[in-house]
Amino acid sequence: MTRRKITLSVVVPVYNEFGNIQQFHQRLLKTLSKCRSGYEIIYVDDYSTDGTYEWLKEVSIEPTVKIIRKSGVKGKAFSLIQGFNAASGTIFVMIDGDLQYPPEKIAELVQGLKDADIVVAERKDYNDGKIRKFLSSGFRTIFGKMLFGLKTDIQSGMKAFTKEVYQTVQCNPRSPGRST
Repeated sequence: MTRRKITLSVVVPVYNEFGNIQQFHQRLLKTLSKCRSGYEIIYVDDYSTDGTYEWLKEVSIEPTVKIIRKSGVKGKAFSLIQGFNAASGTIFVMIDGDLQYPPEKIAELVQGLKDADIVVAERKDYNDGKIRKFLSSGFRTIFGKMLFGLKTDIQSGMKAFTKEVYQTVQCNPRSPGRST
């Protein structure tokens, strides 16, 4: 049996998403089943304690799904790096597994790579408290728009970019309390 070449790697960092991950996974599979080229889904579990990792292990029997139990420092950025390093595709998509972003929009992001190296999704509505929404809005305005002139959600949990971009950009995340 010949293995299909993987073009698209979808990296999903998760932490205690048991309440969302089953629906997210089904929607993601349905979306990616329309993908003409090969794909893989890489879940990186960041030390979940609510059964997320155990549920993911059950679905990892699917040949297109990889489950990585986080090693090293906690934090989303570290999870993403671990996932990207394990990815086989030429196009990377990162998406949060909490259903804040619709997996059905992945095709649109990937299409955007015809004209750009990086495509960033922007949430219109999201499920956060008023204080969190206020702080996020302030962060996007001050750091994204005012300092860098960006007209997009720099905190977006859904982005698409080429493997070449990932290999070119230097990522050195820091975690609170961690000295580097």
